[in-house]
Amino acid sequence: MVTDAFRHWPARSIFYKMLNDGKMHCSLSTFYNYLRWLGLSRPKKKFRKAYDRLQASRPFEKLHMDVTIFRFPDHTKAYIYLIIDNFSRAVLNWKVSSELKASISFENIREVFDRYGLHHLADVVELIVDDGSKNKKEVDAFVNLADSNVKKLVAQVDIVQSNSMVEAANKILKHQYLFPKDIQNLKQLCDGIAFYQEDFNNRPQGDLYGLNPLEVLSTGTLPHKSRFKEQIITARRKRVEQNQKFDCAKCPNPTESDTGN
Repeated sequence: MVTDAFRHWPARSIFYKMLNDGKMHCSLSTFYNYLRWLGLSRPKKKFRKAYDRLQASRPFEKLHMDVTIFRFPDHTKAYIYLIIDNFSRAVLNWKVSSELKASISFENIREVFDRYGLHHLADVVELIVDDGSKNKKEVDAFVNLADSNVKKLVAQVDIVQSNSMVEAANKILKHQYLFPKDIQNLKQLCDGIAFYQEDFNNRPQGDLYGLNPLEVLSTGTLPHKSRFKEQIITARRKRVEQNQKFDCAKCPNPTESDTGN
């Protein structure tokens, strides 16, 4: 079903999907109005005060790495290791383990560097992490190699910003993809995370103006935020023209309705 295909998508991603497919041309505010009129809108979220976010100017300039905990019904725990690209928002790699160890964090980031050839980049790759033992030892050894182009930055220690981008990705993973499912074991958890990576990386993102993370990761560029402006203006003009064709003279005039005599 179509509803199942977009079950994990926020309204803004669905909005851009419809724009990309040419199924609709209206502003985001109009789209939200239709959702509200149809009773499909979600409760409003409380947003924190604005702050200076970490922003990259190209893919692989800044990578965010973090670990989050998933608890099974039998109260056992699994640790989910996640790495996100700042510029494209793409989920680059993940691992799952019953242990919290720096060696697993190292394997996670090493696989990202090997898969995308980041060792050969002339520019420095900034690795944003939280303070803690899971990001030391083997991770520090990897960063401190003689030919390394990695610069590890501890959030709220080396930089004032938090590691909020990957923390937000962890929340999306758990609340939108994992918690709604009846996950009983490690295999089901891995299947759920694999689906999350595929689905999230291919769904249109509002911060990317309707492109999906893999598109931005591969092209290295963002579209202009007004990329759908002309289509929306044209659609609005057509709606006005269509409404003007409607003959309101045929409608009953409420001032001339039954007087109740």
